[in-house]
Amino acid sequence: MIKQSTFSKCGKHHKDIVLIGKNIGKLCMQCITDLLAAQENSCPSIQDAVLLPENISNLFIRQLEDQSKKNTEILMKIKIYLANWKSYISKEIDKIIDKIDNQIYQINDTIKGIARTFLKMEETVQFSAAWGNIKSKLFKYSDLSNDIVQSVFLLQQKQQELYEDVISNTGLYTTNDIIEALEELNKYANQNDEEQQNQQIFEQLLDKSVFQEDLCRAIAFSQDCSIMISGHVSNKIKIYNFKNEEIKFNQELSEHTNIVQCLHFMKHFNQFVSGSFDKTIRIWSFDNSQSIWYCQEILREHISAIQCMIMNENEDFIISGSRDNSIKFWSKGQRWTCIQTLTNHDAWVSNLSLNHSQNQLISCQAWGDKLLVYQLDSNSKLWILKQTIITTFGYSLCFIDDGQFVYQPKGIDVLHIYQVEEGTKKYKKAEELQLNSISESYDNFNMQFIKENSQLIHKSGKCLYLTRIENNEFILEQQIKFETEYIVGAITINGRYFVTYDDKNKGFQVRKNIK
Repeated sequence: MIKQSTFSKCGKHHKDIVLIGKNIGKLCMQCITDLLAAQENSCPSIQDAVLLPENISNLFIRQLEDQSKKNTEILMKIKIYLANWKSYISKEIDKIIDKIDNQIYQINDTIKGIARTFLKMEETVQFSAAWGNIKSKLFKYSDLSNDIVQSVFLLQQKQQELYEDVISNTGLYTTNDIIEALEELNKYANQNDEEQQNQQIFEQLLDKSVFQEDLCRAIAFSQDCSIMISGHVSNKIKIYNFKNEEIKFNQELSEHTNIVQCLHFMKHFNQFVSGSFDKTIRIWSFDNSQSIWYCQEILREHISAIQCMIMNENEDFIISGSRDNSIKFWSKGQRWTCIQTLTNHDAWVSNLSLNHSQNQLISCQAWGDKLLVYQLDSNSKLWILKQTIITTFGYSLCFIDDGQFVYQPKGIDVLHIYQVEEGTKKYKKAEELQLNSISESYDNFNMQFIKENSQLIHKSGKCLYLTRIENNEFILEQQIKFETEYIVGAITINGRYFVTYDDKNKGFQVRKNIK
């Protein structure tokens, strides 16, 4: 039977009693330590002991307060050291930048001098004599570069010294302790990220894959999800019935004379549009009497390959981007007519996106460093360049809403998120979404944003990502890994199926939404 103690202090150590029991009496923390140490010598068991809540709570609170005080003091020390470190590093970096600027100036000045020397040479003998002087000037570049490398190396050494100084002065951990702790933390964080990103939203239906050796460049679905079309390097468009999760070949269209690069299936009409490297856009319609698809109209205005193409919500407007560096706007009347051409890009137009209000257009270019934002003028009904954003070049972008869009640069493992600023009404990069792969080669995957469930499907390197956007927060929900960077794909309008093609498997893979 356990009794309540009437004493608050241990008679032996004069410390707060935290345990009391029939066979062991009243124990403080020191008593417990001694008891556990002697457990092998058949000392009384503490299994019958019970915690005294009022004493143990007070003890733990005091211990927590003491530990908090110590931690605060340590963190303040680290803060002071880091502030000093930051100031020192900033000054040293400024010095290195000055050296680099000076080297650039010297290189340019030397090149000009060499050019003047070449212009003065009239005979081979003169060239031979001058070559020694030219080499000596060129070798100075190496000396300058070595000087900068040495400066950076010394800065790194100083960083390590300051780092060790911070650690030693806190008096708690060694460098290896912290490195090991950080590695464990990163390992846990990465495992947690992978678990979150690999939640199965779309599950692959392995028995539904369809082999397709003809390299695919684009995929699109009809409004009712019963038809899938694909564009190919062989100049062909292939039409499939998509029913009961199965892809069955129906018809092949061969009118294009070069790669079929982009496709758009209309929602309101039984038609689709294709863009090709043969410089044409074609409108395809369905003949009910013969149950076949045929080319109804050909649009010819571009002077190079059609690279990307989108339509407005009413589907009476086509916007096309080309490798002739232009963007063209086509209006539907009795026939489709080009009504405006934009020539602000200085490289081929790689991707386009319209906002939900249909009054802003964004575009990016390959082998360039800019995104362009266009605004539809309400009076003239013409598109006007509103903003030029200088950034790393990439192949894919997509509006999320009227004030936000995303952009995937090449060679970077992050997705850029741009938001409009209230004051200037211009877009500015607001944040970055960290990804696990980098695009190193040409990217032909078009981002898709499904407004109904606020889900973005995007690609970087050898991975496809499904990201949910909730309360302006981007949450990676699933990551699908491939063995290649060449991936194209499309999701059905209802969001139930996701079909991809890659050049490693050479086939269509069907994934089903299981959420």
